[in-house]
Amino acid sequence: MTDLREFYLASIGPQIVALEVAVERLENGAAEAADSIGRVAHQLKGSGASYGFAEVTERAVEVLGSSGPDLSVATRSLIELLEELSVDAVAGLQTVVIVDDDPVMQMLVGKSIEAPGREILLASTLAEGRQQLTSQVDMLILDLFLPDGDGRKLLAELRQDPATAETLVIVLSAADSDVARAECLALGAEAVLGKPFEPDALNTLVDSLLRADSGRRRRSTAAFPGADESAESLSPRGPQSILLAEDDKLVAALIVDRLSRDGFTIVHRSDGEAALAEAKQNTPDLVVLDVKMPKMDGFEVLGHLRESQALSEVPVIFLSAMGGEQDVVRGFDLGANDYVLKPFSPSELAARVERLVHAS
Repeated sequence: MTDLREFYLASIGPQIVALEVAVERLENGAAEAADSIGRVAHQLKGSGASYGFAEVTERAVEVLGSSGPDLSVATRSLIELLEELSVDAVAGLQTVVIVDDDPVMQMLVGKSIEAPGREILLASTLAEGRQQLTSQVDMLILDLFLPDGDGRKLLAELRQDPATAETLVIVLSAADSDVARAECLALGAEAVLGKPFEPDALNTLVDSLLRADSGRRRRSTAAFPGADESAESLSPRGPQSILLAEDDKLVAALIVDRLSRDGFTIVHRSDGEAALAEAKQNTPDLVVLDVKMPKMDGFEVLGHLRESQALSEVPVIFLSAMGGEQDVVRGFDLGANDYVLKPFSPSELAARVERLVHAS
């Protein structure tokens, strides 16, 4: 029975994607999308209890018995349950490679990110790292100063190989200068952290990136009924919009100038309440969010964003001088995708924006 349950969990990705596309179309006024939702819910109604997931059957029945606005709510609830089950299944397949020549650092990093079902592999050199990296590796945690060369060389090779181009990379190094950070991000690293590091902050970042990546891979590889209908909703929407919530006029001007040159459309608001109102009226592709702002701080704004169905998946980068472990962990716990400390490099911020926008 356990094998059947695992098989079922590994196979529900297409249903999740089909429901996500259909409910988005339904909420945009496409009444016929209700039929697509009904077909998937009917399948899940029968398969859920059969494979030992009575809760799937229960929520599918709720969807089939709903109409109008209630149908959207019930469908979102079903999607949430399926995603939780799917993430739990994917978690058992996570493989993380740590490349660092310091055995103590290998142990500290490994202990910080260990989790049930997460396999951790160790390498002390670039050569050993290359041997460990395959298409089955989900994440690389990489030092820059290694006995046989610079870690940036391995990062560049990783991104050039189609088999490993999508592997998540966190650079963890004592070389935490603005130049080194910008270079690593430009080469394709998801994040750059300095040594010494905060274990809880690293673990939260690793969990956040792996969960987001499992959803991205599920969406990009799933094939499902009605794929042609969804093509329009998944097609490029033109220039991406960035909502910038920042009360410091000089900092805002630097960010607007840098991101505008990269082709983004920037909407700037100077306080939390105005930023939240703007996001609700015009959904942005990404939010750059200061923590300390008038009227409503960034943590509160992010909380409201994650509570909104329409805004819950919008990538958010915190930009703050508050770099304590408690602040960083709180940011990721609330659902931030990244956390950039002031003072910062505009080029580094731009690289992080590019990575998140293109991954979402």
